[in-house]
Amino acid sequence: MSIRILQLYPELMNLSGDIGNLMAVTRRLSELGLRWEVDRASVGDPMPFGEYDLILAGNAPLSALLAAMRDMAPRAAELRAAMEAGRVFLFTGSARCLLGGDLRLRSGQCLSGARILAESHREVARFTGEVVATRPGMGNTAYLGSFDRELETDAASERPLFQTLRGIGDKPEAIYEGVFRGNLYATYLLGPLLVRNPELLEEIVAKLAGSRYQARGESFDAEAKAAALSRLERRKI
Repeated sequence: MSIRILQLYPELMNLSGDIGNLMAVTRRLSELGLRWEVDRASVGDPMPFGEYDLILAGNAPLSALLAAMRDMAPRAAELRAAMEAGRVFLFTGSARCLLGGDLRLRSGQCLSGARILAESHREVARFTGEVVATRPGMGNTAYLGSFDRELETDAASERPLFQTLRGIGDKPEAIYEGVFRGNLYATYLLGPLLVRNPELLEEIVAKLAGSRYQARGESFDAEAKAAALSRLERRKI
């Protein structure tokens, strides 16, 4: 039996090396001796979310994001059913907008996402940087991410995925970032996120592998993360 993975809009939503998240998951599954298969779906393709264990979507420029949002909005019922069935979702960068409500552009245009998350997004001037964060209520482990975005949101009604120690949250003055709901992870942060944060990778892989999961010891990924945190401590973000 294989663990089935669905990558959404790969030709549209892979602006920031988000393929690294997929590579990290499949490498880790292989280390565990587990079989996996990856399917890809884009605009107009069937997306039977409930048939997959993990659904991934990555960052995109606004022009590509708008096409994906138009395609995703009518799939809300199928998305919701898959989430309620416990499927794992990882949406990074602008892909987070696919699950939200309205996206308001500076031109005045407004598009709608699937309205799975109680948040709306808006286009703002571009900003970039690095983030060091913890997981609210989940200990003091530091997580690394970067952002290169023209989007911000108010998401106070959702459980945040991160609480920033350095850098910004859902908007420049916010300390909370992203959404964590059951097996749903949605965040503006890039990196790729799972490559830079082996703890988060292990959390997701454990959900996919179930009883077949075995924790691994120290890894090159953990050493690389420690070195990156050390560099950030020596300079202001």
